[in-house]
Amino acid sequence: KGSSFTDSASYLDTLAGLELRQQILSDRLTLNIGADFETNEYSNEDPALPDRKFVLYSFRSGVEWKIRQWLRAGLEYRYRQRNAGDSYYETYEYDNNIITVNVNAMF
Repeated sequence: KGSSFTDSASYLDTLAGLELRQQILSDRLTLNIGADFETNEYSNEDPALPDRKFVLYSFRSGVEWKIRQWLRAGLEYRYRQRNAGDSYYETYEYDNNIITVNVNAMF
């Protein structure tokens, strides 16, 4: 369906987000929750095709554990949804459920 997104001369990406973090248990454990709203608007190279615009929603929640001053571990769940502005591009829509586990060592 049309050219790939990398063939567009340009696009405008707009993002707004909010994250709340709360430290508990003697500042060793941090809980977080957040949400993002994003739009991707691609320049239209072919006037015969509808405008390419996508709206993305993202919600996340996680926990970070401060094991030592220099060592941290975390777990996060993220839900991300991409919706097309026109049914012509609906094959590019998706719903993602992402779980991330991380360990960070700082030197």
